[in-house]
Amino acid sequence: MKLFLSLITLVSIIYASQLSEEEIANEVKDNISKEYLECAVVFMYDYKFKQHKNDEISAKKSKAEYEKVNSFSVNILKELGKTRIEAEKINLERVNNFTKEFIKETNGSNELKAKFLNEKLTYCRQIKNDESTVRKKWVVNILNKYKKRNTYKNNTTTDELIKRCNNDEFKYCHDLGLKLFNQENIDNKKKANKLFEKACNANIYESCLNLGKSYLFENKGVQKNTKKGLYLIKKSCDNNLVEACATIGQFYMKGKYLNKNINKGLSLMNKACKDGNYKSCHNLGIYYNKDFVELAEKYYAKACTNNIYESCYNLAIIHFKNKKIKESMQLFKKACNGEIYQSCAAYNKVKSLIQ
Repeated sequence: MKLFLSLITLVSIIYASQLSEEEIANEVKDNISKEYLECAVVFMYDYKFKQHKNDEISAKKSKAEYEKVNSFSVNILKELGKTRIEAEKINLERVNNFTKEFIKETNGSNELKAKFLNEKLTYCRQIKNDESTVRKKWVVNILNKYKKRNTYKNNTTTDELIKRCNNDEFKYCHDLGLKLFNQENIDNKKKANKLFEKACNANIYESCLNLGKSYLFENKGVQKNTKKGLYLIKKSCDNNLVEACATIGQFYMKGKYLNKNINKGLSLMNKACKDGNYKSCHNLGIYYNKDFVELAEKYYAKACTNNIYESCYNLAIIHFKNKKIKESMQLFKKACNGEIYQSCAAYNKVKSLIQ
């Protein structure tokens, strides 16, 4: 029997070297809003289920739970600047998607419906009863992981970097720029971007990419200039910088900064994946997971082998649904060791089911 595992799915974040904490937190919030909405739908189903059984006391409780959790979802969307109409449109689409999953998982069986609801209700009541703590924990976990992945690791002293940059060893200008940019002081970010510009002009394309990203976002030490930012990132990609091609591919896929073009996006991300940008393999897995699961497995496997732990988690879910329990357990454990916290919960859940 298939078990519904999305009760432990939280969020998968694409880590970009110059995303701000606020931007990452907003992505997390959007995913949390989705979680709350799914819980609201579950409480509504439970309400109707209890009504059908003439259990009015329990039905009343479920209706109150629905109203509370639904308000959580709406409030988060408002925090993200959505209007009421936009929020309603987003939630309607999410309700439809969740309902399709519910129907697929239960296959019209009342027994499966009850099992599904009980599993999901346990999870939903946890986040309902301690909403602020759970939200804080989720966001902090993601931000801590972001900081860990973006810690500057060059051990060369600042004085040595300055000396070698002044001697026109432009790679050291880039390294010095990275060291300054990762500090919170806006003046240091301005200095970093000047160093990136110097290195970029000397064909250090990592610097062109970093400077391009600075131009795309606010408060990065330069005045926002989308046209200039895209030019620099495309320049880096044209000169075979894999991360730049992955970035442009994502922009095409999302229709962000560039007109949406799935074919161009897939082409660039496939190239990046083949050339060793394993986050692109992961993102391709996400894209194909809806309609081409076998292809998604291929990309997830490649990314997981190269320690993209979100892919290990997603691949584990696919294996579990295909009743490949041993393989799923191994992958859940690997993802858990890679600090994918929902995978730890999944591993323990599956382990308890098979004991």
